[in-house]
Amino acid sequence: MNRNGNKFTADRIGGIATVIIGGITLTESARLYAYRTDVLIGDHVLPAIVGILLCLLGLALTLKKPEERAPEPFPKGKSLFVLFAAFALLVLYRYLIPVTGYFVSTLLVSAGLFKVIGAYRWPKTLLYAGLTAALLYVIFVYWLQTPFPGAILHF
Repeated sequence: MNRNGNKFTADRIGGIATVIIGGITLTESARLYAYRTDVLIGDHVLPAIVGILLCLLGLALTLKKPEERAPEPFPKGKSLFVLFAAFALLVLYRYLIPVTGYFVSTLLVSAGLFKVIGAYRWPKTLLYAGLTAALLYVIFVYWLQTPFPGAILHF
């Protein structure tokens, strides 16, 4: 119980929700088991691994002893600005991808996030943003061959 006498802390509720999501994932894995080529080869393996991990970690979160901690105050000043700026940049990212393409939008938004959250100087911000955008482009476009919408500035 926490200091208010409530057994349902945020961690416990989150743990229960995680176990439920893990159970749903395991159900989907069992449904996909019919399409396997072997016990450990097929579409069912990744959902099974994720489901097992979610169930185990959710149980750990549910069963751990709640710790006493002071309530966190609502962010003010610069922290509040960083919170809203990061959210605004992620919403902007959703609308930039169809217009500027995956690479350019990822470069712009990651530069904004590095600048706002990390408070780096511009050279370091642009370097990190370029490396992040290039790495994500290689992973998603070349390696995973994820289709992205066509854009005016398509890379």
